[in-house]
Amino acid sequence: MLRRRNIGFSIMVAGPKGIGKSSFINTLFNREIVQVQKKSNENLDLNLYILEIDCEGVRKKVTVVDTPGFGTTLDDSGTQENILSYIRTQFNMFLAEETKVKRNRDFEDTRVHALLYFIKASPHGLKKTELAFLKKVNGLVNIIPVIGKADGMAVDEMESIRSRILDQMKTCNIEIFDILKDELINQSLNWVNLISKFPFSVICDDKIDGEENTVRGRKYRWGNVETDNQEHCEFSLLKEILMSSHMDALIETTVNDLYERYRTKVLSEILPKADLNNKVI
Repeated sequence: MLRRRNIGFSIMVAGPKGIGKSSFINTLFNREIVQVQKKSNENLDLNLYILEIDCEGVRKKVTVVDTPGFGTTLDDSGTQENILSYIRTQFNMFLAEETKVKRNRDFEDTRVHALLYFIKASPHGLKKTELAFLKKVNGLVNIIPVIGKADGMAVDEMESIRSRILDQMKTCNIEIFDILKDELINQSLNWVNLISKFPFSVICDDKIDGEENTVRGRKYRWGNVETDNQEHCEFSLLKEILMSSHMDALIETTVNDLYERYRTKVLSEILPKADLNNKVI
């Protein structure tokens, strides 16, 4: 195995056009990373943003993989394949380095640790094309479904949408990252009760000023919706999962489960079955 020195954290964000992916990225890091109103990058399948942030007193490199080309056309099968190829390529690059006789001690691990898939707040749930995409990436990355632009949804409506999405994914055997599975999670939060709000809904602010004490959200004639208010949406819980309580669990699951299964599959197709369990790599 390669020596795990300072492993960074990599997040991929995907979903239909206009669902609030760019606003989410900016709100998550409280800075303008993606220009929300800019349209010139929509023809690109992937954009990478590399940040260095403070994670509970530790400086950590975070890579955000944005997918502006996803959902911009009726047939985005090509974009889906490019996203799938990117995830696999990161695994292949790590495997290639891992199997070298002389390894690069400064090799950078770029495997994707979480895929946030944004879903429209609709009673119909996921479309067939979306389920097809999630089936393709299933088993290659930790999938975290997110309900975007949940403004104005009633509690009972949101519960129905959540149930519909989970039923669809279960029927299609799509594995969702289990926020209750790993013992590394922050036990100070009552995740057992919060699982009823999964997939989490988010409402993000289009205008980011970088101030820590600013009340973020959206203003309407009938009132204000606050991004960080758990009575309005679960943005703060999702941020806690990604940037604190479950970051290590997402990395560990990628390294020990998803990658190992991928590695075994690839090597079993290359090496004779008799040698697979005995060969030291």
